[in-house]
Amino acid sequence: MHLERWGRQKPRFALSAEGELQLENSPVPRTSRGQPHDGTDAVDERGERYVENMYAVGEAILSRMLVECEEREAQLVLVTKLERVRQAFAGRLPLLFVDRALDNVHTRLPDGMKHMSEAGNGILAWEIARFLEEEKLVPARHVLR
Repeated sequence: MHLERWGRQKPRFALSAEGELQLENSPVPRTSRGQPHDGTDAVDERGERYVENMYAVGEAILSRMLVECEEREAQLVLVTKLERVRQAFAGRLPLLFVDRALDNVHTRLPDGMKHMSEAGNGILAWEIARFLEEEKLVPARHVLR
């Protein structure tokens, strides 16, 4: 995970000691004037403890989003490839697990890039549209036939 992009720290959520979400680096801190960006960005790779914290922050964000959607009578739908996230939220909201749909050599960009290809984005869009229709989360008048 990149802590910086283009020489500036990224806004991010962290958990307080009480488990509350806290927004850090917002507004984005300015770098020192006259310091040209050298093209490198700080990356945070702290191992298993860091990954556990990332999951905890992600789950806290999703839990907060779920509460806010319920308060507004809106439906939150979770689309994920992560088994752990699927298990944490199963039964709490409509959940589309796309691991199998995206397990395809054509969905990945070459040379280890960690983004989906155009084909992957198309597959994901198709799966989301199918899921929303099957779960009756799109009013019939908006479904094209």
